[in-house]
Amino acid sequence: MDARSALGWLVVNVCIYNQGFMPRDVLTRARDVVARIYEGTGVGVVWLEPASEHSGSEFTIRLLIRPNGAGFSGGSDVMGTTLGDEHEMGRTAYVFKDRVLQVAHKRQQDVAHVLAYAIAHEMGHVLLPRPAHTDQGIMRAEWTGDDLRQIASGALRFTPAQATQMRSKLATTSSGT
Repeated sequence: MDARSALGWLVVNVCIYNQGFMPRDVLTRARDVVARIYEGTGVGVVWLEPASEHSGSEFTIRLLIRPNGAGFSGGSDVMGTTLGDEHEMGRTAYVFKDRVLQVAHKRQQDVAHVLAYAIAHEMGHVLLPRPAHTDQGIMRAEWTGDDLRQIASGALRFTPAQATQMRSKLATTSSGT
């Protein structure tokens, strides 16, 4: 049991498959930012290694960092996607490395921060009811220049209502209902 879950935190497990070969240091920094974002919602993130075994009863998101978005629908500025309606496809989300790099370089932003927010956004799709996109915060369908400035400072967040919805879903899942 993770220390956070032992302390009564609601926890989401995330297993990242780095198929896009994102540099390890960038991925490590991104994971730290994602954990801070979710801590702000009252949710702890436990990072699992792909080879590790984990209980099927725990809420786990499979996150694949793909080299690019080839084969996925959506515009060229879409940085990720999730699979399935109501996420029956095993809670799988994708982030596209080429598009994260494109946004980060075009807007002169730190790649790790843009990657972290793209990961947090896709995790949000798994944890929130449809439609998950909103007019503000992390779950905006398209981030503006102002959103990217907030990403750079770590100020872009989930709304309080979204935080409540995510905790409710994890509480329901962990209780087995």
